[in-house]
Amino acid sequence: MILICGSPAKVVVELSKQELVQAAILLHPSFITVNNIKGGKVPIAILGAEIDRLSPPALLKQFEEILASKPEVKPLLLL
Repeated sequence: MILICGSPAKVVVELSKQELVQAAILLHPSFITVNNIKGGKVPIAILGAEIDRLSPPALLKQFEEILASKPEVKPLLLL
């Protein structure tokens, strides 16, 4: 499992696409896009803030919806 905060979260998302980690936890995942998150293949927990310009709650909810559509990925979103 990898726990990461901020812009290095992009690296963790890439690792999850390659299944090089068993699970990931993203804290304040700035600079992550919907396209970045689409390829995730392992369970990902995303912890965000209610007020955040770089990773607003609406974007994090989109991430959750994308990950929830994959049976192998069990997302967890906490705001």
